[in-house]
Amino acid sequence: EYDGPFITARILYDRSTEVHQANILFIMFSVSGLQLVAWHFDSDDNRMLYDITLLLVAISFKQTTTTMLPRLAYLTLVDWYILGCFILLALGLIFHTATTIGERSDEVLM
Repeated sequence: EYDGPFITARILYDRSTEVHQANILFIMFSVSGLQLVAWHFDSDDNRMLYDITLLLVAISFKQTTTTMLPRLAYLTLVDWYILGCFILLALGLIFHTATTIGERSDEVLM
């Protein structure tokens, strides 16, 4: 038996996620797609520097997006997409590093 004031409030809202998803997905797609430009460079050292720069840009962007999105205890589709982009960037860096090491070892043997 409570005699004090009693107020019940109910707030209904619908959060639009399309804006965040479109901005994040488009930027990460652009950063990952820019890795194709690395093939334009003649020097393998420039390719690796370019790959490292893109990887650092992606990491910085991921850190920025974590402040924009709510904290969840599970990975969303956006998180999986960003992780996939990280993997592609890392594979490109590994491939360019391996080809550089292979070419330099061929030069030493000749």
